[in-house]
Amino acid sequence: MLRIIYWLRRGDKTGQTGTAIPRTTMTEVKDLLKEAVDLVGSHLFVDGSGRIVTETSRRLEHLNYQQLLRDNVIDVLAEYRLAEQEGFVGPDLTKPRPMLRIVPGKLAGEPHVVDTRLSTTLIDALLSRGYGPSDVIAFYPFLTEETISQSRSLEVQLRGNVRKQAA
Repeated sequence: MLRIIYWLRRGDKTGQTGTAIPRTTMTEVKDLLKEAVDLVGSHLFVDGSGRIVTETSRRLEHLNYQQLLRDNVIDVLAEYRLAEQEGFVGPDLTKPRPMLRIVPGKLAGEPHVVDTRLSTTLIDALLSRGYGPSDVIAFYPFLTEETISQSRSLEVQLRGNVRKQAA
């Protein structure tokens, strides 16, 4: 949902015809958040003026129920559905694993072990250089084998997505 809000608030969007679409007002974003439960699994669109449009019963309408034509809107979630269809699976953006977190502003938003500043990238780099889990625990005694396993699995998942994208 945070990605959607970010996209809606951006001012550099363009429509299918190349026309500039202004940022969506915060009032409309707040209205969207109130309706978010009903939008799960549906489509979310933005019209040429940056206003939010939802699809209900095969009809497109603004949050105030004004009906629109499909040609006049952009499907905001299309790229995420396409990515899922192509096998890209992104981690939860705040809690990628039970013992890992991603916090904006902490370690530049890099995944890390909960309540630390130890990145999963560092743990994975040590494992890739031949250090075993017990060696990593010797360096960082607060880690557990499970934390190391979760860090490795997240980094493997992210690398897999990069390889798919590059192919």
